[in-house]
Amino acid sequence: MSRTGGEKPSVRAWQLLWDLAGIVGVDPGNLTLRELAWMAEARSRAAWKHTSSVLALVANVHRDPEKCRARKPEDFDPYHAGDDDDGGDVRIKSGGFKALKQLFTGEKGG
Repeated sequence: MSRTGGEKPSVRAWQLLWDLAGIVGVDPGNLTLRELAWMAEARSRAAWKHTSSVLALVANVHRDPEKCRARKPEDFDPYHAGDDDDGGDVRIKSGGFKALKQLFTGEKGG
């Protein structure tokens, strides 16, 4: 046990390594923790591309064309920065959440 009462840092590092390997679905073998983190982030980005496409489809099917604009997948993708910047930081766009709120609550606005 460490002085903070939690697990040893080495135990947490090994758990993180195996968590990332599980997310990616590979045997960590000769991969570094950094490589596994990159792979897990890439998998998350790919999953959000699919999910945001489905969210945009659902939002557009249920929208009133006279009251709001058509939604794009980028409106729901937390990794999409609004430009082609691929800086690696997750940026949650408030427009996506506003669109979801409007979709499920019927709140007017655009």
